[in-house]
Amino acid sequence: MTFIPYYDDIKEALGKPGCAFCRLRDKTTYSYVDALLFELVNDPESRELFNKARGYCNRHMDLLLQEGHALGATILMNGLLKKIRRIVAAHPALKDEPTQLNKLLNQVKLGNREALKAAAAELGPQIRCPVCTQEETLDKFYTQTLLKHFTGPHALAQDFEQSDGLCIPHLRLVLSHAVPGDTIRQLLTMQEAVWDTLAAELEGFIQKSDHMYKGPPIHPEEAIARIKAMSLMAGLTLYTKEKEKR
Repeated sequence: MTFIPYYDDIKEALGKPGCAFCRLRDKTTYSYVDALLFELVNDPESRELFNKARGYCNRHMDLLLQEGHALGATILMNGLLKKIRRIVAAHPALKDEPTQLNKLLNQVKLGNREALKAAAAELGPQIRCPVCTQEETLDKFYTQTLLKHFTGPHALAQDFEQSDGLCIPHLRLVLSHAVPGDTIRQLLTMQEAVWDTLAAELEGFIQKSDHMYKGPPIHPEEAIARIKAMSLMAGLTLYTKEKEKR
């Protein structure tokens, strides 16, 4: 078989619980941050990107807490704190005693606040979170491979049909890159079958939670249907983690 970028990764992920793209996203972002902490923590270019982004976004910052990387994370955060303090130090007017005129102007909200605005802007990220950028790039590659090889000699259609489908954010991405035709019709039909199953699980849990209900007990999949729904709606891996615990 000819090498197809990301094909094996997608095929493997489709065979596991949850959105395959979310699973791949978590795996690759973990590896990306792991490499930074282990190999690139003293690389000036990597450190500069980290500092310009003011670290990572609130969704990715806790990736620095990977086991065994306390030193690397500490070095990165120490460098970032120094950068933040230099920014504040570069704006001495922030701590200057205001003149009598400025005091009067501030009372009517006409005071010169340019120094405050400049400092606020500098303290914020100057570039996008590097992990978000990495995720977005790989998501596009996964999308291209899935659409190109959904049918044909190395079709992923059967794997997709047996999977939990895609979350809404990743389905939107696929739709935005697709063209009208058999591939996207087939994919959407399979995705709707996933939703049919999910709807039945959600409704089953609701029905069986009624104190008047007499019948079979709540099925394990019905018990976690809400978690599956939240994961597929928002692009989370809550369902994946819940399934792996069982």
